[in-house]
Amino acid sequence: MAGNMVRGRKKWIGTGLGFIALILLFSGMASAERIDIPQDYASIQGGLNHASPGDTIYVHAGTYHEHLSIFTSNLTLVGENAIIDGGGYEACIHVHAKGVKISGFTVQRGERGIWLEDAASCIISNNTVINNRGKGSHEGHGIGLTSSSNCIIANNTVLSNSAYGIALFQSNNNLIKGNWCDLNRDYQINLFTSSCNNTITENSLSGSKFGHGIYLIGQSNNNIITKNLAFSNSNAGINVLSSHHNLISDNILEYNPKGLWIGSMLSFDYSNGNLIANNTVSSNTEVGILVENGNENEIINNSVTGDKDGIYIRRGNGNRIYHNHLKNGMNAYDGGSNIWDNGYPSGGNYWSDYPGSDIYMGVGQDEPGNDSIGDTPYIIDGNSRDNYPFIWIYIPPITISNVCVSPAKATIGTPIKVCANVSAISGVKNGGVIAKFKRGGYMVDEIRLVEKEGRYCGNWYFGLAAPGVYHVDVVVTDWEGRENESRDDETFEIIGRKSSSLIVKAGLSNPLDKNGDRLEDSLERILGDKSINVIVMHDKKYSTNRYASFGEVKASFDTLNGCAIRTSAVNLTAISNLSGVEMVYEDREVHTCLDSALLEIKAKEVITGTEISGEGVTIAVIDTGIDANHESLDDLDDDPETTDPKVIAFMDFVNRKNESYDDNGHGTHCAAVAAGTGGKSKKYVGVAPGAKLVGVKALDSRGNGYISDVISGIEWCMQEKGKYNIKVISLSLGGEDNSDGSTPLEQACDNAVDAGLVVCVAAGNAGSGYNKVGIPGCAKKVITVGAVDDNGKIADFSSWGSTSDDRLKPDLCAAGVDITAAKANSDQRYNTRSGTSMATPEVAGAAALLLQCNSSLTPTEIKSILLETAEDKWPTGPDKKYGYGVLDVESAVNSALSKSCPSPLAVEKLNMSGNVTVTVLPDSGLLKGEKMEISAKITNPSHQRPLFAKAYLHLNRAGAKEVFEVTLIDLDRDGLYSGTWENTYIAGSYYMDITATSRKREEMVFKNVATVDIFNPLQNLPLSEHL
Repeated sequence: MAGNMVRGRKKWIGTGLGFIALILLFSGMASAERIDIPQDYASIQGGLNHASPGDTIYVHAGTYHEHLSIFTSNLTLVGENAIIDGGGYEACIHVHAKGVKISGFTVQRGERGIWLEDAASCIISNNTVINNRGKGSHEGHGIGLTSSSNCIIANNTVLSNSAYGIALFQSNNNLIKGNWCDLNRDYQINLFTSSCNNTITENSLSGSKFGHGIYLIGQSNNNIITKNLAFSNSNAGINVLSSHHNLISDNILEYNPKGLWIGSMLSFDYSNGNLIANNTVSSNTEVGILVENGNENEIINNSVTGDKDGIYIRRGNGNRIYHNHLKNGMNAYDGGSNIWDNGYPSGGNYWSDYPGSDIYMGVGQDEPGNDSIGDTPYIIDGNSRDNYPFIWIYIPPITISNVCVSPAKATIGTPIKVCANVSAISGVKNGGVIAKFKRGGYMVDEIRLVEKEGRYCGNWYFGLAAPGVYHVDVVVTDWEGRENESRDDETFEIIGRKSSSLIVKAGLSNPLDKNGDRLEDSLERILGDKSINVIVMHDKKYSTNRYASFGEVKASFDTLNGCAIRTSAVNLTAISNLSGVEMVYEDREVHTCLDSALLEIKAKEVITGTEISGEGVTIAVIDTGIDANHESLDDLDDDPETTDPKVIAFMDFVNRKNESYDDNGHGTHCAAVAAGTGGKSKKYVGVAPGAKLVGVKALDSRGNGYISDVISGIEWCMQEKGKYNIKVISLSLGGEDNSDGSTPLEQACDNAVDAGLVVCVAAGNAGSGYNKVGIPGCAKKVITVGAVDDNGKIADFSSWGSTSDDRLKPDLCAAGVDITAAKANSDQRYNTRSGTSMATPEVAGAAALLLQCNSSLTPTEIKSILLETAEDKWPTGPDKKYGYGVLDVESAVNSALSKSCPSPLAVEKLNMSGNVTVTVLPDSGLLKGEKMEISAKITNPSHQRPLFAKAYLHLNRAGAKEVFEVTLIDLDRDGLYSGTWENTYIAGSYYMDITATSRKREEMVFKNVATVDIFNPLQNLPLSEHL
């Protein structure tokens, strides 16, 4: 094993930019370790050999003469002015794993610089790769990928390597972005031998001594080459050889002998079906665009100027060339049978040397008038001509037609699909087709439409949209910034609201499906027949038989309208287009995310000073399992003479075993933090040592699992809560994707809260920076937990908020650095770990204590108490680092006890004036059975913020006595108190009173602040507005 141990490793939590989305909020999610080189190990390889998945290896300044081999997945390798010198042989860094991140190094003097072989989901960024000199014909590249997929190569400087700058061999679905490749001998970027479906964008490519800026060869098909700058290369800016159906757009190709070269001088090297559009090709010394061998390529809307020859077709037929701007020494040559215009009135090309005039118009150019098209053809050679040459530089006119909106009537949960035909697609600016939604003359929302097979479409997912008739206009923007708007005035009607498994905040599309095609965006990079696990969400329950032809149904959910399927990537579009399918999510692989921490969170005072220990409450830990034989978890009182098991039930969704076990250790550690007894010594006691535990194994021995298994675990807890008295769920796992709380896993968490369970979720370990909280920490109703150190300072690794729809997260923090608790499979040993994984079960244990104090508390009230009593940290008030502050168990317990024994003192009325502004959604009345969201903005001159508020809805009907009460909570401490009225089952008109109550039980009362109408379904729609 390379390297010598210098000293113990430090606890540190890394970000973990693995390609998979969920990370165990401990070691790779929460308890990853930092290894410092050369402090911890003398060599980098020594650190690699000792590292575990999720660890970060930090290499300090210096020159390291090593050849690194990386076989461990999900490692992060960070350099601080560190140089890896290969000494003239082998690869400097050779990666054979998944999810590896490498940044901040200078990599030099190897036969290869950085080589990814059979790797996946790696990120290579911000490195300098220079002077690597190979001995073989394909060696000497800076960064190479062999049989690797879904990797990101970004923002690297790749200089003076003896063969290629960046080379892909049989590698698919990779992103090569923002790299500077200069003075590499042969090619700056090379895709060869069936490297398909890659995106090459925003790179600067220059100085090839013998080759091209970008070279595609050997059936490298369906790639996207866009927005690159290729200049001053010895041959071509871009060369496409024996490769087909690539998109080459928006590149700048200048000062090369050839700007863009299709094919080669060999007569059999044909490249067909490529789309070459919107490129700037200028000042190339031989030819701007050369089709040496190629059929049925489209060359449209390019600017080809200042080249010796413009567009030169040596061999090829069926190519279409139109809407280009040509101003060159010789503008064109056609050695085959090709089409040089797009018919009338679309037109042909602008030719700088066209001698004709424009005094006629029409298909035959024989009708009086002008149309910016020349009256006579432009002659290219004896057989070829442009029949409709432009008099002026072509700017494509854009028209919109066949705008369709469906369905005509919709309820929430049913997306509105908008489609339109747009002419002159090549003239449309990127992202330039927008559907705008208006109601009552006012703008409500807009979405971007995406082009597929010549038609632009998109879906609008609306949340709290008011009932009524909506108008849809489609607006198109061209490259000159000009807009054209449809006048079809298409309409649809929102007729009411219903419960849905996918409801997104009004005004926002699903952030994980930016193009609105009902496929999570990450799935769109998975092509071919690759097997993939997905979660399909529906508008209602469907038989799983409908998916039998697509693959294996892994699970059918009970509380969600959806199921988990293993299928081929080729089926994804067909599945998303099935009736009733709302969204197809990737069923991603998940990973695992007290020296007593009781002093920091003030739990020790409760445990030692009272009899409150969580007795009578069961906590479910969904994780890697629980070792029920450890002394801290084997019984409730540590008395071997009694039979009182602490772990009273176990469910295994991984290996289907019956007896409780933990083959990883993370779940055992978390369970002991929440409810461990500490064994005979009582040294490492959990927050709620009297609570019972249920173990739910959803993660395997490596700490990995699937979202669908976690959902199944949550649903099992909901089903069995009565049998085992489950009151709390602890989830020390999560993922990188910041969301709006609408993903299937987050819906499952919120459903559990609705079912009466307190759900505590780790915020994640992505560290500082906004919007770092991942799923399921963005769920709306859970308690999302960050981590602090022993001094109450936010931990470096703890993820900051907010959510993608700008809700405050995390909710609060708890101790999460150097937490000691039970070590699995050791009976009496303990170990120390760090992460938001450790902080989360502390909050779960605190919830158990509150429920022992007052078993009638609801999950919303538990959350309110914990947040209201948290110790506020700087800056004052809730913030995106600490949430409401640091967990204070003692204050929370006292608050819960006061609620169970209300003060006999009479309630006082606040002797002051105050103001309230009430908002009700939907704002146009609602149907019987629908839920209504009530928000009240409350202010008063003394700035005494009420603890909570209540809305009282009085049925305004003679003889009626119905009064409905809705509790309103201010979770964000901004004076906005919100709640949901679910008992809308009596039609009629209601007036609303608001009462706000202070911590001292004083009240402010606001009378008749709003009216609300509840309609029978048979009443006419749309509904009239009342507020």
